Amino acid sequence: MGMNAEGAPIADSTVAVRSPEVLHAIGSLGIDTAVVGRLQGIDHVAVLVADIDRALPHFVDVLGLARVSDETLANPAVRVLHLDAGNVDVQLIEPRGPGRLLDTLQRSGPGLHHVCFGVASLSNLMKTFDEPLGGAFTGGGGRQACFLSRDASPLYVELMEFRDGVGYGSLGPSAERILAYWQAECRRDLDALMTHFSEDAEIVLPDGHHIGRQQIAAFYRESFATYPALQVDVVSRYTGRGSHCFEFVALLTDPTGTGHVVEGVNVITLRNGLIDRMRSYENSPRPLRG
Repeated sequence: MGMNAEGAPIADSTVAVRSPEVLHAIGSLGIDTAVVGRLQGIDHVAVLVADIDRALPHFVDVLGLARVSDETLANPAVRVLHLDAGNVDVQLIEPRGPGRLLDTLQRSGPGLHHVCFGVASLSNLMKTFDEPLGGAFTGGGGRQACFLSRDASPLYVELMEFRDGVGYGSLGPSAERILAYWQAECRRDLDALMTHFSEDAEIVLPDGHHIGRQQIAAFYRESFATYPALQVDVVSRYTGRGSHCFEFVALLTDPTGTGHVVEGVNVITLRNGLIDRMRSYENSPRPLRG
């Protein structure tokens, strides 16, 4: 995503959670920027178990969830098995050493342990919740995470950065794919852009639709000529069953150097890991006010 540890954009990034150029564009249009720092949907639900191998048949054979990935973390010392529930990642957590998780298991037994919310910048949210920065750790998929220590509920709440590491379930691959698609689009790299679409993909826009790579490539070729530069601000994402929504604000620059803002939501469906259908709900480009 091109963001540093403090949540600030790296200079060469054109796809960001909050790039300065798009932030300025949003402000100039009077759009509410309070979305920065909010929780951005559920990343996963975690179930604490004493033995994953013994618990797994219930989730796979009885509930019908698909096994996606299995990993072992060093700190905290746990085994994490990821299950795809369609619109959310369900994790089975098995403690492998002393610590809070093992203490909870011994005290309360197996069961629902925590809900994890995705955030754009973990360090910013930890400051918002007055959490010590030393409480962050590397969670599943290599993403930075923390538990809220001041939460009085018996159900733990975890925060995890959406933008880093590997995503699991059908939402994770969709997010990874559309971010890579946007990065190629922002570079105006047509060849790279087309690698993200299936052979007979369809994109549906407010003013028409295009089917197949040839039509899609022709559309983007014209778009690149009309607006030689693009930056995209990924505002939020929303889970669905198979198809997922990604809200964005984009800054298009025409050949005269004038910026134009577009707000919208892309709904994408993957097939074999590639974008098979993309439905874009977006307003017409609006010139920036001085």
